[in-house]
Amino acid sequence: MIGEEAFAGNRLTSVDLDACVSLVNIGTRAFEDNPMTAFSLPVNLENRALGWIGPDGSTFSGGDQVHDPGSFYYVPVTYVLTDEDVEVNDGVIQSCSYCFDARRLVIPDTLDGQAILGFAEMEPFLEWIYPHPQGIFSRKGLVYVKFPATIEVINNHTFRETNSPALI
Repeated sequence: MIGEEAFAGNRLTSVDLDACVSLVNIGTRAFEDNPMTAFSLPVNLENRALGWIGPDGSTFSGGDQVHDPGSFYYVPVTYVLTDEDVEVNDGVIQSCSYCFDARRLVIPDTLDGQAILGFAEMEPFLEWIYPHPQGIFSRKGLVYVKFPATIEVINNHTFRETNSPALI
């Protein structure tokens, strides 16, 4: 994964991602504010047939050149959360340690042996520095989330500042 704004504000005139054959996610504004105006998406060897998707839903193949270094691009792989990814108390996901390489996420009905009922509400994070509360899945770049059939509550800010996900 190349994170949000990972190379923003440098003096990059080009970038070669050809060797990044496992890359599935190029974060929003990863190459923004650089002199380069385009770069080529790498071929993901494991998911070659899936290609890449841009922010407006446009599709690309590995090797295609894209002309918006400030946008996000991703291979549409789906990740299913596991017991190892989360801490669950009384059916409520308290935290998630998954790295969010994939922008498509499935939350199973059961994790840590408990039916998933909701997501913990997070307290504002250093409000005097960053005045926007963060939820467990805030700012993770998700474009698709499949919820468990058992869900009862999605608390404040849980998916704040995502990329307008399709919530299923």
